[in-house]
Amino acid sequence: METPLLHHLDPLLDLSSVDEDRRAGVWALTAPSFFPGLSINDMPLTAPVGRISSIDMAGGSLWSILSAPVLVSYSPSYGVDASKTNVTLLMVVGGSMTVGQNRRTCLLHGGDMCLIDERFPFRLQGLEPNEIVFLRMPRRAVLGRHPYLEHRTAGLLESDDPGAMLLRNTLLNTVEAAPDLRDEQRGSVLSAIIHLLGAASTVFNSVLRSSIAPGSSLSSRPAVRCSR
Repeated sequence: METPLLHHLDPLLDLSSVDEDRRAGVWALTAPSFFPGLSINDMPLTAPVGRISSIDMAGGSLWSILSAPVLVSYSPSYGVDASKTNVTLLMVVGGSMTVGQNRRTCLLHGGDMCLIDERFPFRLQGLEPNEIVFLRMPRRAVLGRHPYLEHRTAGLLESDDPGAMLLRNTLLNTVEAAPDLRDEQRGSVLSAIIHLLGAASTVFNSVLRSSIAPGSSLSSRPAVRCSR
């Protein structure tokens, strides 16, 4: 894979400095500490890659994760205050994965995006080594402006929709620029992306493209690494 995004920040976790036979255990133990309620399974014993970077976005946070294929499961804490949870805009930069939430499942390749609501359980299944970037946004702010998005999580955003293209390019540009922005500037960018969610198509793609049906082929669509 190419140099991971947010590489100019000191990583919160980097497996390149860990002995190969310890990487799976270190990742499974350490990565969930950044995301309470998360669990990791099925990681290769000798993971070739593993890096987590993050930057505060003045009310939200921007993350870049480079990972071996793993199964990630999330269950929110009992009694969690919904107003203090996040809605996450997730984009696969390289590789592929499935995302499942609320009985919906989508398959993401390079450049694809979907939303995840951290108020409810979800699952991510890496199908190969992958890199993702995601922006965690205050749930109240997102659903206060776009209430319909509560029922559109784990649905593939139309990759060729002009609004989705604008959102994707803005997210990638934010990853590149965020470390050089002041706190108040990052807060303004966060607000702008929340507004831009309304420009992206929230209509699900066809079942063959966005849903994983029993017996369907995961290799039916080639992975394409999105440009930076």
